[in-house]
Amino acid sequence: MSGVIGSAFVFFVFLITQGRLAHFFSVMIALVISTAAVSYIFVFPALIVLRRKYPAAERPYRVPGGTAGAWIAARIAHPGEQGENTGTNAGDGR
Repeated sequence: MSGVIGSAFVFFVFLITQGRLAHFFSVMIALVISTAAVSYIFVFPALIVLRRKYPAAERPYRVPGGTAGAWIAARIAHPGEQGENTGTNAGDGR
């Protein structure tokens, strides 16, 4: 099923860009990067929640540093949520 959805996206983007390969490539790269980033938005909070719910569960891989390492990884994945200016006022001299 994912192959059908992926093929539909490729076909749809090809139609939108009217066959111009440079535009097609840039739109496809943007889609790939954004969908990968969205997946990490769900993965890292799930890591912390599952560590709290099932602390004794055997896992094939553990984040180095224990719970602190998991929180550090989650903060690295979500840098815009640390309270810093994310560029919304960029260029206005503030």
